[in-house]
Amino acid sequence: MVSAEVNSHYGSLPAVQQEYAPLGVPSGLCVGLARVAYQNEGLTLQPCSVPAMTVWILIPALSHAPGFFPIINGSTTEFSRPFAMDLRRDEIASDHQTLQIHVRRLQFLTDEKTLPDKQLWGAHFGELK
Repeated sequence: MVSAEVNSHYGSLPAVQQEYAPLGVPSGLCVGLARVAYQNEGLTLQPCSVPAMTVWILIPALSHAPGFFPIINGSTTEFSRPFAMDLRRDEIASDHQTLQIHVRRLQFLTDEKTLPDKQLWGAHFGELK
């Protein structure tokens, strides 16, 4: 579902596709990118059949915060600073606007590879009600 190079870097890590399923009805559309990851590209819904663009790799080892992790896109070609989900703090939702998650290169804050909160995510396992 990803390139051999992505697999060689991240093949031992968990990866997911997140299908949009309003009211539990599968749509065949997954959270992804329209083309190979690049700086500031916004996430959109893409056919789940386009795997590299809709595969997301979880990397808990890159986080100092237990339970949180960066999420790397499976189409990344930048392995020293891969493209990860990023939600800027100044993105504020209003009644007429939704939040836009982007992919941006991992932004290590220190030599210990500490990541900013905007690039750390958590998970809720099970059905959301």
